[in-house]
Amino acid sequence: MRETTERDLSPVARIHRKELPHGLFPELGVRFLRAYHRSFLDSPHAVSSVATLGDDVVGFIAGTVDQHAHHDWVLRHHGLRLAMWGVLGLLSHPRTLWWFLRTRVGRYLRAMLRAATRRVGSSPTPNHASGAASHGTHDSATGPISVLTHVAVTPAARGKGLGAALTNDFAATAHRRGSREVRLVTRADDGAAEFYEALQWQRTDSRDRDGTQMLEYRLPGPGSSGGAR
Repeated sequence: MRETTERDLSPVARIHRKELPHGLFPELGVRFLRAYHRSFLDSPHAVSSVATLGDDVVGFIAGTVDQHAHHDWVLRHHGLRLAMWGVLGLLSHPRTLWWFLRTRVGRYLRAMLRAATRRVGSSPTPNHASGAASHGTHDSATGPISVLTHVAVTPAARGKGLGAALTNDFAATAHRRGSREVRLVTRADDGAAEFYEALQWQRTDSRDRDGTQMLEYRLPGPGSSGGAR
C-alpha cells in the first residue's frame, strides 16, 4: 500500500469503472476517470492511495481531508479539464447525456454556485496551510470533515485485507491531519454496509437517491465523543 503516482492513474481508472460501475462518472469513460483521480492526486486537501500485489495495482482509495476546501481547489485547478472530458464522455453516450440533463445538471450548477459563494465570502488566509479556515468547514475546536469518496479492490485480490487496510489508513491519515470525523455514503444493496460496520463505522442516516437506498456512515476522531472503539 502506497500513495498514488502518475503511472497509477490509468489502472485506478480502469478498476473504478469496472468495480464501481454505478453513477454518472463511470459512464463518462476511463479518460474522464483518469482526470478525476488526478484531481485527488494533486489536491492538497485529498488522499489517494493504491494497494499492489507485485507490480500490479489491485485496489485504490480516494477521499478528502477537508471536503469543502478540496471541492473549491478542484474547481479552480481542474475544473476546465474535468468539464472537457465530461462533455466528451456525455456526447459519446447520448442516453447518459439525456439522463444527466434531466437529473444532474441542476445539482452540479448549484454546487458550483455554492463553491463560488464560499470563495467570494471568505477572507484570505495565506498562513493557513490547508486553506480550510477560509471555507468555513472547521474551527480550532472541531477540525474539518473528511469524506471517503471511493474504495475498490479487484475480485482476484479480495480476501487479503487490502480494502480494510486502505480504509483504516485513510481514516488514520484524515484524523492525523486534523479531521474531527470521516464520513461516507454507500449503496445499501452492494454488501458494503457490512464491511464498514465491521470496521466500527457508525450508520447515521439512510436516504433515497434516484430510487436507490443510500446509507451514510461516520467514523469520529479518536478524541471525539461516541467514537469507535
